[in-house]
Amino acid sequence: MAKTTVELSQELKRQVEIAAKLDRRTEEEIIRAAVEEAMRKRVARKPRLPLIADDSKFPPDLVDNIDEYLKGFGED
Repeated sequence: MAKTTVELSQELKRQVEIAAKLDRRTEEEIIRAAVEEAMRKRVARKPRLPLIADDSKFPPDLVDNIDEYLKGFGED
């Protein structure tokens, strides 16, 4: 395993300490489990299939200028 350092607020640190005591686990195990769960949720949100079959129909700067392209969209 790789070692890293993370700064926690005093309140979050206290919550981790309490969770570790209640679950009879180490603080390290509590933090690792929380990070693993967050990463599972993050990965689960990524689309598994392409959302657009042919993106050549869109301007190449669409991502960078999306607000400009959507200006007025949905307005009467």
